[in-house]
Amino acid sequence: MFKKYFITFVISFLITTSIAQAKQKPPFLILGGIPHYTMTIKQNWDNKELNLTKEQKAELLKIRKDTISGIVSAKKKIAALKSQVLKKIEMKTELKEFDTILNKIASHKIEATKLHLSCVYRTKKVLNKKQLEVIDSL
Repeated sequence: MFKKYFITFVISFLITTSIAQAKQKPPFLILGGIPHYTMTIKQNWDNKELNLTKEQKAELLKIRKDTISGIVSAKKKIAALKSQVLKKIEMKTELKEFDTILNKIASHKIEATKLHLSCVYRTKKVLNKKQLEVIDSL
């Protein structure tokens, strides 16, 4: 009886920990190297050297909102799938039964990476050459 409660506790703990960690980690396939322009811009919103116009700010906010909402959605889906993997590990599931879940996780990571890349390219279209140089130097 104790063993059953202990195993249930451990599984619950692992799932909770996995979900908490998934929320903190970026869900991208490529970690590092791809710039986070909208975050840098947000931190330098009123930078005189960057000199963003009202129109640019409006467009950049839209890009950031679109990107963040997509990333948050992907992270939630990945966290749920990771918890399924942890449950299956505890149930001693056959390795081949992980394929579908792992493919779904990979698919969400691909989408998140595409969103990140789209964010970079959309942001580059909004900024002029001088502003891009300023962002790259920050």
